[in-house]
Amino acid sequence: MSGVIRSRTVRLLAIIIALAGLAIVPATAAQAATACSTYGSYWNRGPFFYAGLSASNAQGRAVVIDQASPYQTVAPGYVHMWHSNGPTNNQRWCLGTHQNNDLSYSYQVRNLQTGLCLDVQDDNQYAGDPVWMWTCKSLSDSTVGSQLWGIRKYGSASTPNGAQTVYNFRTYSDYYCLDVKDYGTADGSALQIWNCLDAGNQLFY
Repeated sequence: MSGVIRSRTVRLLAIIIALAGLAIVPATAAQAATACSTYGSYWNRGPFFYAGLSASNAQGRAVVIDQASPYQTVAPGYVHMWHSNGPTNNQRWCLGTHQNNDLSYSYQVRNLQTGLCLDVQDDNQYAGDPVWMWTCKSLSDSTVGSQLWGIRKYGSASTPNGAQTVYNFRTYSDYYCLDVKDYGTADGSALQIWNCLDAGNQLFY
């Protein structure tokens, strides 16, 4: 194979890999990207909202990941499930994209209203660890893994908004998933990480 052909092949593979990684993020919920870019060029995807499958089906309306009132802009802040109010900006999320060593992607998930990031509390990675809101970390921070989520497509499901593609949020270690605690479906249900079970309380659209 000539050097020119080899070079073109490598570039083509890189484009395919990049597009595959970017395709795993929900697009149907996106609003104007300019709202997120106010945080800087790294935050160039979104804002999105994320409705929980089980909670939404139980209430018959979109129940979304929501930074709880009083919407702290200084850490810690608190996050739970709440019915969609539009969604409002405390229910909308911006993504910063990080390419992993295996060429897959992880994302920091930043609240549009407050600027805090979705974070595993105390940097731990054990089943049952709470999820809260914390100052967004630099990618050079040794503890940034507590804020990196692999957003992976998991087929489609019936929702109050019709058939939708659903996703899970996997921790950077890939051992655990974002989980609505105790299969809660009511407003105010807490978030934690738990073993990935692909159950409705771990799927979002």
